[in-house]
Amino acid sequence: MSGTEEENAAELKIGDEFLKAKCLMNCEVALTLEHKYEQLQKMSDDTTISHVFEKSLQYVKRFSRYKNRDGVRQAREILNRENALRTLVEDFETNVRSEFAEKNFVTLVHRCQNCLKWGSALESDLALQLIGLVVLTLGAGDNAHEVYEESLVFLPQLLIKSKLSHAVKVMECLSIVTLVGATDFADTERSMEIIWQFMNQESKHPSSVAAAATSAWALLLSGIDRWSISLKSGKR
Repeated sequence: MSGTEEENAAELKIGDEFLKAKCLMNCEVALTLEHKYEQLQKMSDDTTISHVFEKSLQYVKRFSRYKNRDGVRQAREILNRENALRTLVEDFETNVRSEFAEKNFVTLVHRCQNCLKWGSALESDLALQLIGLVVLTLGAGDNAHEVYEESLVFLPQLLIKSKLSHAVKVMECLSIVTLVGATDFADTERSMEIIWQFMNQESKHPSSVAAAATSAWALLLSGIDRWSISLKSGKR
C-alpha cells in the first residue's frame, strides 16, 4: 500500500495544497464564471461552451445572494472580519495572551466597538465575546478599568437597542467587564443599574433574557464586599 494517498476529488481527497485554501462564496464563483462566459462568447462564433460549464453557472447564479461586484466585495469583507474575530476568540480561549492583550487592548476594544456598530449579528456576538476575553486576560488593574470605562460608553445603548437574543450576550459582556475592571462598589453599581433599567422596560422579556440578567447580577454581587453593600444601604 502506498504511503501517499491518491487524490480523488469525488471522495474529497484533494491533496495537501488545498488544506489551507480559502473557499469562494457562490457569488464570487458566479462573477468569475460570468466573466469567463463573456470571454468565451467573444472569442468566436464557433466556440462551444460545455454543458457542465453552463449548468455550473446557472447553479451559482441561482444561489447567489449578491448579484454585483460591490455586493460581493462587501460580503467578503464581512466574512473576513467574522473569520478574524473568530480566530482571535479561539486564540484567547486556548492560549494565555497577556503580553499581546496589554499591548493591543485599546485597539482590540475599538475594533470590536466598530463591529458592534456596523457589523453583522455574528460579528457582534464575536466582538462581545472577545471584549470579555481581553479583559479576563488583562486581569484586574488600570488596563481592565480602562476597558470598563470605554465599554460603559457603548454597551448600555447597545443593550437598549439590541434584539432580545442579542441582549443576553451584551449582559454577559457587561458583567465580565465590570467584575474584572470595576475598582469600587460605585463602578459595580453602575452596571447593575444599567441591567436593572433594561429589565424594567415596559416590554416583557422572555425567560432566557430574565435568566441572563439574574446571572449577571449574581456574578456582580459575588465581587462586592458585603460591608460596601451595608454602608450603601445605610446611606439610603
